[in-house]
Amino acid sequence: MDRYEGVYEELRSKGLRITKQRKEIVNILEGRHLTFQEIKLELQKRGFKNLATLYNNIDFLLEHNLIIELHINGVRYFDLSIDELSHDANSHVHVMCKRSDLIVEINDETVLELIRNHPTFRDFEADKVQLVINGKCKNEDKEVCDSKETLCFLRKLKEAKKNEAM
Repeated sequence: MDRYEGVYEELRSKGLRITKQRKEIVNILEGRHLTFQEIKLELQKRGFKNLATLYNNIDFLLEHNLIIELHINGVRYFDLSIDELSHDANSHVHVMCKRSDLIVEINDETVLELIRNHPTFRDFEADKVQLVINGKCKNEDKEVCDSKETLCFLRKLKEAKKNEAM
């Protein structure tokens, strides 16, 4: 059984169709932040070719909060928002390395609550907080950042979060 079957059943109960391509987009985005082009390439590898259908399916998944979109450094990324341990569709903290373009989610509820409870918002109820932090490691080492084998600060953080989830 598909790990997201409960979500799909809920949508079906509202009369919505869950197609093979919609399911495949969800599977492709699991644990990843991808651009439209990257999703398209992954789908093509899996036999899905219709570009118009892809646009429609991305819109469907966005509309029903199965995925969210992020805009980082002028690039539009998509991120899975269902059954993710580190966040939901309405609470996101992303950190992006300017050198490697690696995006890591480090969602600490205390950070989100600090923002929601800040005096600036005392008369405002925030239901959605998305924060993007761009930067690079303090002790930047070009070889470490450029190497996929070596763990820079964000890769170490990503590994630690993955191990926490297990």
